[in-house]
Amino acid sequence: MISVESLKSHALVKDINAYTVMIKTGEATVDKMYVLLEGRVGVFSDYGVRGEQKLYELVSGDFFNEMKLFMNKNREDTVVSLTDLKVLEITRDNVHQFFAEYPEITYMLIQTFCERAEKANAAAAESEARVAEQEAAPQEKPEVKKPVLKLFPSGHAKYTLPDFTFKKDLVRNETFTCPLCGNKFDFPLIRTVVVRTLSTDYDLRKNYDGVVGTHHLVATCPNCLFSSVTDKWDEAAKGNRAQVFRATVVHKDALGLTFTAMDADTIFARLYLALACAPLCFENHEMITARLWINISWLYRDCGDENMEKYATAQALQAYLTSYTNIKLDKKTEQAVCIIVGELCYKMGDINNAKKFFFSAKTNREGAAVMTNLAEDRLIDIREGERS
Repeated sequence: MISVESLKSHALVKDINAYTVMIKTGEATVDKMYVLLEGRVGVFSDYGVRGEQKLYELVSGDFFNEMKLFMNKNREDTVVSLTDLKVLEITRDNVHQFFAEYPEITYMLIQTFCERAEKANAAAAESEARVAEQEAAPQEKPEVKKPVLKLFPSGHAKYTLPDFTFKKDLVRNETFTCPLCGNKFDFPLIRTVVVRTLSTDYDLRKNYDGVVGTHHLVATCPNCLFSSVTDKWDEAAKGNRAQVFRATVVHKDALGLTFTAMDADTIFARLYLALACAPLCFENHEMITARLWINISWLYRDCGDENMEKYATAQALQAYLTSYTNIKLDKKTEQAVCIIVGELCYKMGDINNAKKFFFSAKTNREGAAVMTNLAEDRLIDIREGERS
């Protein structure tokens, strides 16, 4: 690990915001390596999709992307800033001068490469030994197994919804026509005119009397499992039908659901199927994806699974940040997104970014007064919590 204090004043030092995707899997990146001076980054496989896994973290003194700089080799994983960072960027234009100025970094790089080569050689030798052992053993005909396509992420379990008094008169059956297979089916939608809002959580979840919004967010065709948020159903129909069909119908036998019930398994399946469809159905799907992930986090919360709630919250945060960065939002939507992002940052323990987004919501002059007051209340809560 590199001693970083002497590098912090270097002209090549850059500031990078938290939750920035610095390097994407397989993406052609600029020929540069990074020395991490302050903060933490996460290295992920399958980042931003189901099955995402954080492989490891890097901290101050670590370096990464050196294979791209020296061998022009793209990474097979994704690197994301977990906090605000200070990094030193070394490019092909300045690498010779920099290493002449800091020979100890050259030594540590060589040492790291040697350690990696040693580990790779040991792993190769172990693999060769296993192959030789298997070839020497009596051969049995291997069992052919059908590949399992997972809809739910690792850690997802069987759940039971908490008890509540469902008021049937607060929903109405709407007939939907599936854009993939043409099947017609009914799905209950909330009668927003008559439903009574009991409260609104800090992450803008509305709590209704006698009905749960998350349960009625997504409709699923029971024939081919095409799924979409109901208020975007007609827009979702414009997606690539063949790709969408392949993304949904493969799960039908494994799920074994009729999609007429309102139990936890069915609601989770609707939401995750809609996640699979969203990138294929919407040109700018990030806001749809964000809505789905935050509703999934609420559903895990209702079912009492704190670990999966945290996982879904992190996914929702990344999707909302992507929307905030890449999509031109109207001022009221931007204010609402800032409040949601602020609350999600707060839940994930990122207090500094929580304050930044709440402040942006508070100072949005074209936003709604109720949202401005909510943002100000959360800033006060955070300040009081820091003083206690």
